[in-house]
Amino acid sequence: MNKLLEPSLAGNLRDLKKLAFITCAYMNSYSPTEALSKAICSLQEFDNIEENEGTKFNFGDLSNTTKDELDKLFKYELARAAKRQFGTWSNAGKNLQIDQKTLQKYMKNDS
Repeated sequence: MNKLLEPSLAGNLRDLKKLAFITCAYMNSYSPTEALSKAICSLQEFDNIEENEGTKFNFGDLSNTTKDELDKLFKYELARAAKRQFGTWSNAGKNLQIDQKTLQKYMKNDS
C-alpha cells in the first residue's frame, strides 16, 4: 500500500480507472492487497515501456500471473493505444483489421 504514496504513481482519473481494471483482473488469483500491489507494478512497468523506444511490451515477473490475466491486460492496452493513435474506434478497427466493437469490448476489460 505504500506504493500508492510514491510520486511515480502520479496520474489522473484515467490512470485511476486503469488501476481499478487491472486490480480487478488480479483479484481472481490474489488477495486485495496483493492484487493492488501487482496492478501498481504493472502500471509502473507500462510507464517504463513508453519511455523505452523499441520496446513493445514488458512482461515483468511472470511467476505469479496467468495467461488469461496477461491476455486481458494486453487487449485493454491494445484498445487504449489504438484509440489514442487512430482517433476513433472506426479508424482503429480499420487500421488493425478488427471490429471496432471488439476493441471497445477490450476497453471494458471483460473479454
